[in-house]
Amino acid sequence: MPELVVHVINAGIGESIVLQLPTGGWGVVDCYASSLDDPASNPALCFLNENNVKELEFLCLTHPHEDHYRGMSQILERFKVRYFWQFGAFTVQYLRNVLLRYFVLVAQRDKDRVHTENAIELTRVLEAVQQKVKKGDIEKVMLLNDYKPLYPLPVRLDREFDISSIAPSSDMCREYESNLGKCFGPDGKIVGSLRPRGHNMVSAALLIRYGATRVILCGDVEAKGWGHTLQQVSHELLSAHGVKVAHHGSTTGYTKDLWGLFSIDQKPHAVVTPFRRFRLPKKEALDHIKLHTSVLLTTCRSATPPEVFDDFDLWQTYPITVEKVLRSAFRSFRADRPSSEVGRCALVFDRKGGCSYTCSGGAGVIAAAA
Repeated sequence: MPELVVHVINAGIGESIVLQLPTGGWGVVDCYASSLDDPASNPALCFLNENNVKELEFLCLTHPHEDHYRGMSQILERFKVRYFWQFGAFTVQYLRNVLLRYFVLVAQRDKDRVHTENAIELTRVLEAVQQKVKKGDIEKVMLLNDYKPLYPLPVRLDREFDISSIAPSSDMCREYESNLGKCFGPDGKIVGSLRPRGHNMVSAALLIRYGATRVILCGDVEAKGWGHTLQQVSHELLSAHGVKVAHHGSTTGYTKDLWGLFSIDQKPHAVVTPFRRFRLPKKEALDHIKLHTSVLLTTCRSATPPEVFDDFDLWQTYPITVEKVLRSAFRSFRADRPSSEVGRCALVFDRKGGCSYTCSGGAGVIAAAA
């Protein structure tokens, strides 16, 4: 029986998701490479090459945070891409140029080399997509907003396998565009900045259906965005067998009811992608998510709070005063060390909701039901 395989890849920063489709094709959702000069630093690219992939059915950019698009130009250079899916905030060329101008001017203002690199990379990605569309190398660009069928096309009701967007909402996209416009003065110069998580307003989330199986890739959607989704999408569609946890396991990545809906029919397998620099995931979020999952995985154990692991018992051998010192030292070590250990969680789904998983590299199990 054909299977849907979701490979979630991360090394304590960024996020890359590679999909093996039950129809035989491949797709990629987001991408992160530590170096824009070295393709070997791009784990999604390396994984695709190792599996002799020649072309992609789709490439998806969920939102314009560098930990989700850095290195995507390398994917576009290497593979033929049939469809490109992009967060839905910019429906016309003018607004797209406003976004790129914002990134460039902020980088120039801050005189930050990495920010400049990221601004150039986002420009390179979006311009490469436009050029490939003109050449006919990409069949279609689709903007992700509201509930929208994406794949396969043409849309049919009797499909055994399909992918749809379920976030962001059009209202969130318009609010984001308005916030971005307020960052410019009448002379076109930067007069303000979006809040650090501001780009999460337009993060896409995807719903994958394969027979009776439902998998939700949550991107970096935050609570406000989920509120909009819950108003627009039938709650029964959100009952999931697999979930890629939103926003690297932040407490802002869910509403109080969301995980209850994910687990209303069965407790799903879930994967969190840590972000070491911001000390994500948070223990509070993982404790909440553990209640609603059959298995909770992390792509990077060393960047995950040690006290959330079911098998972590180091502290039990120490007095409480020593425990506090050790915990503090351990957290500092985790926050400062380089992100060199790439982990991959592979979730394998059949069409009846069955799921098995493997972890490799720095990945591991946080908690599993007995």
